[in-house]
Amino acid sequence: MSEDVKYKINYSERTSENGKPFFTPDVQSGIEIGKSKSTGNFYAIARKLSVSTTFDEHTYKALIWTEMSSSVEKEECDAYQCIVKDPGEVIS
Repeated sequence: MSEDVKYKINYSERTSENGKPFFTPDVQSGIEIGKSKSTGNFYAIARKLSVSTTFDEHTYKALIWTEMSSSVEKEECDAYQCIVKDPGEVIS
């Protein structure tokens, strides 16, 4: 199932493990209304994400509050494990 969603872009400054500053995008959808399957109550949500990029601060400043379209499709894949650095937990 693919759903076209409009996202607004902002950015945050973060610090790497070695103390070097870098920037990440803060991408957020508009408000969406959902309905709980268990209670039937309605609620409002906004989809948010942040990912690593190679953009510098100048690029992010040019992108602030611009709009982009995106869609997400669920794909089947093989099982995999991921290690959460702190506290070293392995999740599947």
